[in-house]
Amino acid sequence: MPSLDQIRRLTQTLCLDGHLPEPYDPGNPPGKPPGTPPPNTPPDEDEPTPMPPPDRPLDPPVEEPPLRPPGKYVRRPSGLNGAAYRS
Repeated sequence: MPSLDQIRRLTQTLCLDGHLPEPYDPGNPPGKPPGTPPPNTPPDEDEPTPMPPPDRPLDPPVEEPPLRPPGKYVRRPSGLNGAAYRS
């Protein structure tokens, strides 16, 4: 029967093999998860900054149609089911 020390070594080795860390990525600073892209580098001072696109005139405003055409609906008293107002 194996000794207690041998059992501990075997179980610790198996546990460590099951949870290997991701390979070291020098592009990521410590504390960031693996696969995180590196931060953007600031532009060189020698490079001119790109010009913003020229301003274009704004589109004319769009008028919203009314929810329902005015004057098309007649309010009917409730309870009569509109029988007196049918044409």
